[in-house]
Amino acid sequence: QKMVEKKVEKFKELAENLQKKQENMLKDIKDRNEILLENKEEINTLQAQISQYKEIIRDVKDTQDLEDELENTRDDFNERIKQDQERHNQEIKDMTELMTKQIDHETVLKSEVESLKAQLSKAQASSVDTSQIILKVIN
Repeated sequence: QKMVEKKVEKFKELAENLQKKQENMLKDIKDRNEILLENKEEINTLQAQISQYKEIIRDVKDTQDLEDELENTRDDFNERIKQDQERHNQEIKDMTELMTKQIDHETVLKSEVESLKAQLSKAQASSVDTSQIILKVIN
């Protein structure tokens, strides 16, 4: 019975550790989202600067030069956005996989805890039955 209780306690500790890991992963996700928001603000700033630059260049260059430079800037900008999005998607995928694994571990732990509880109940019921038989024999 003590071994069962020790196992239950160990599983409780494992479940608590998994909960802490999940909280840390959620914090990491929030931190990464904050970084993405900062990147978005930076991108908005860059877009504003590009707009200003575009106005200045119109005064200096002819239309074809302006269009060529803007196209290159747009391509670079789109590539950077694409790379940022791919990196973010990979981070989300990795976090999702980790959380799925954690949920799977928690499910296994919960079923094992339930099994141990059932074993403990059986052991306690068996102990009561044995005590009653001994009392009947004595009487």
